[in-house]
Amino acid sequence: MNHPPTPHLRKRILIGSWSNAHVGGAETYIELLVHALHKSGYTVACIFERLAPENHQVIRLPEGVESWVGDLEAVRRWNPDCIYSHGYLDPEFERALQTIAYSVFFSHNYYGTCISGTKAWKRPARACSRVFGPACLAFYFSCGCGGLHPLRMIADFRLQYRRRLLLDGYQRILTASEAMTSELRRNVRCPERVRLLRLPLDSVEKMSVVGVKERLRDFDGSRPIRLIYVGRLEGNKGPFVAAGMARILSVQLRRAVELMFIGEGPERSRIESHAFDFRPAALRFTGWLSRDRLSCELEKADLLVVPSLWPEPFGLVGLEAALKGVPAVGFAHGGIVDWLKDGTTGGLANAEPPTSESLAEAALRCLTSKEVFERLSLDSLDFATAWPGIDRHVVDLMQLIAHSTSP
Repeated sequence: MNHPPTPHLRKRILIGSWSNAHVGGAETYIELLVHALHKSGYTVACIFERLAPENHQVIRLPEGVESWVGDLEAVRRWNPDCIYSHGYLDPEFERALQTIAYSVFFSHNYYGTCISGTKAWKRPARACSRVFGPACLAFYFSCGCGGLHPLRMIADFRLQYRRRLLLDGYQRILTASEAMTSELRRNVRCPERVRLLRLPLDSVEKMSVVGVKERLRDFDGSRPIRLIYVGRLEGNKGPFVAAGMARILSVQLRRAVELMFIGEGPERSRIESHAFDFRPAALRFTGWLSRDRLSCELEKADLLVVPSLWPEPFGLVGLEAALKGVPAVGFAHGGIVDWLKDGTTGGLANAEPPTSESLAEAALRCLTSKEVFERLSLDSLDFATAWPGIDRHVVDLMQLIAHSTSP
């Protein structure tokens, strides 16, 4: 392993990730960070393990920023002072990068700390609190934390175990939430290397107080309550639970409720085929939207629904909604509790077990009256406004990199 350079020389930063495909929050962060570092005078480049599929949205880089796909020799020639990694598919590729330069890892998910990567059980339905290790194999089938094929279980365990060992090769491990900080510290050697670094909130434009109040003017009127879900439509994200919650809300409030699903995934067809069961709530599906269109839909929403059955590592969309004065409801586990403050930025639901009924109860507390809802909306806006932006984030990141130590 190379010795870390002195802090004032750490100006050549290589950002590494598994792909240049723009898939979700991690890629939004990488794109934002590369532009900010470049603007701040750092020399930046990117290494991607593989190319995005054809016709897929990609991470946009500033003009003049070099990037390579799987070319370790090009990285060596570029000679970075620091490699800032965000997860890879091949452990050997990751190990090779670690030998090139001083390395820092940002843990966006349960990388190296869970066989399935979800950190959640189905039997009983709750978040898993175990430290990752061979004993997890005994829980894989009995607790339903993964698939049903034993060979898949062994292959996934070996992959995550190799990743777990690679985590010990980083000089610093960064996380976005208190929950993830605790999780990584319980799983790695030298837990003091794990530090919290708040993700920046600069991806959507802030809504004015006047704009929020204007939206709330007809809250007591005849229009439907507008709920919004943003994310992949897959089991652990809880879209089916969200649809059930919308039905309960409509019945309890005796009022029309609309739930807009923004995203795609395997659960969409299942929900659509059961649409009749969710009446009187109306369900809408938009597929993935551009950042501008998503921003517009957030501005029209009343409540963001974050029904994740697994403990989300963070959930940046909650802060993006809050910046529009939109409170949220979600389950009280994982990184969500860092920004979803019950009675301030929305409502937290009991996560043991995570059900449509407990989520609806949290939503009903938010919708008790126009006065309560207006206070939550404005408090959400205040909370998000105080969250650090990208300029503060760059300063904090470089300080953490400069003061980290060898493992």
